[in-house]
Amino acid sequence: MDVVNAGERTKDVVITGSGLNDLEDYVAVVAKTQGRYLAAEAHPEAGHYYRSDHFNFAKAGIPALDCAGGIDVVNKGKEYGKQQEDDYNANRYHRPADKFDPSWTFEGGLEDMQLLFQVGLKLSGESTWPQWKDGAEFKAIRDKTK
Repeated sequence: MDVVNAGERTKDVVITGSGLNDLEDYVAVVAKTQGRYLAAEAHPEAGHYYRSDHFNFAKAGIPALDCAGGIDVVNKGKEYGKQQEDDYNANRYHRPADKFDPSWTFEGGLEDMQLLFQVGLKLSGESTWPQWKDGAEFKAIRDKTK
């Protein structure tokens, strides 16, 4: 995990760089058991996938996962969640104000961690590795190592 949702639970889960590997299918199954759904990345054109910490795995042909709760906040909706996200990005992200706030509940982060734990648990019991989806630019790198 790169960023932990310090706020409230969300109904949606966003996968950065979706459509690339089997791991997102695992996330979709677990999210559904939590009563959640996969939502589209808001700005894929911004290239967050190519700037993320896990990108070095992809460059080596190893499927990796970057996902987090989205903006559809339980009992408050998308508009509220978007306001919270915009405020964080404008006033806290990579700024001195990005520090602990005692009002944080971490409820969303806890649910996200439970989701990722279940994905990891499923992976730990399998005898095959997650694969790149057809058309993923990193599939060729992985296929060379087989």
